[in-house]
Amino acid sequence: MCLAVYVLRVTLTIMFFLKRKFIWFESLIVTPLMTFVILVIGQEGGANSQPLGPLEFTGLALYITGSFLNTWSEYQRQQFKSDPANMGRLYIYGLFRISRNINYFGDVVLFFGLALVTGRFLMLVIPLLMGLNFILFIIPSKEAYLAGKYGSQFSEFRKKSKTLIPYLY
Repeated sequence: MCLAVYVLRVTLTIMFFLKRKFIWFESLIVTPLMTFVILVIGQEGGANSQPLGPLEFTGLALYITGSFLNTWSEYQRQQFKSDPANMGRLYIYGLFRISRNINYFGDVVLFFGLALVTGRFLMLVIPLLMGLNFILFIIPSKEAYLAGKYGSQFSEFRKKSKTLIPYLY
């Protein structure tokens, strides 16, 4: 059920909240990779015959929290960007105040939750690798783009906010 909700949420986010140019290269890498991740989590979670316990409920709470962080932050940014008065302005409000990449943090949290729900600790490798990918590749690339596009607006925002983990990093 969590995976079905995830796929629906990502589809709706892409269709309604993200207003950027479609990049085929990104799609050709991300789509198969995420399909594989979803299938592995589904397989492992489906093989978990244990009754729901504290671990699974903790995982479900993290999944819901991460989904909220990702979706609500994208919604807030989309609302800001849809106002013509904000044209050319960097979005630094809402959940993005506590982390410049709160949407990515939400993804890591929700996949950490999904890994716990499977009951297979090996699945924790998925959110770990996802977080490392964000830290080492995705965020530096995105922030270089934002620095080029927004200049001093982004420099000031960067001084006042954390990179990924709210209040920590």
